Amino acid sequence: MRVAGGSVFVDGAFEPASVEVEDGRIAAVGPSSGCSAPEAGDLDATDCYVVPGFIDLHFHGCVGADLCDATVESLRAIARHEAACGVTAVCPATMTYPEERLGAIMDVAAAFSPSDDEAALVGVNMEGPFISPERIGAQNPAYVQRAGAASLRRLGQACGCRSRGAGSAGLRRRGGRRGAGAGGPSGRRRVPV
Repeated sequence: MRVAGGSVFVDGAFEPASVEVEDGRIAAVGPSSGCSAPEAGDLDATDCYVVPGFIDLHFHGCVGADLCDATVESLRAIARHEAACGVTAVCPATMTYPEERLGAIMDVAAAFSPSDDEAALVGVNMEGPFISPERIGAQNPAYVQRAGAASLRRLGQACGCRSRGAGSAGLRRRGGRRGAGAGGPSGRRRVPV
């Protein structure tokens, strides 16, 4: 597949170029000088910026929805908004809550399967309750706890995730989707490739 007619970020600047995609990965980027309008079978990126899909690694929510709402509706609203902004993968963060409430959040994460107009959920950033009491910020101190292997395992199993490693409180989803997006302010739909 070829993404044609757009402005591609190459060597520090946007320039007219086409992007060849093979097996869901960027295979080549070439100048589009001498190319006519996008051809049949091309993804028409005219008037769009073409960049690989962005990954949002730390945020709690957007558009009035939060990961900690623990509802499919909130997660879908977040994923749709992020995708509309060129983000193809998200890893939203929890707040500091009791393990029972975090378990409900993980259940929703485990059940989430993005539609074509939603960013993929590639993990859950366990910012809370595993946070330093000396640097708690806006977190609720009543629920701060030391990170332990048993609690990380329980929460990770609840969301179908695995931990990033010893001492880490981040959880990654198994089999996260990768993609490149074409879109931008013109309102064109992001198309994962």
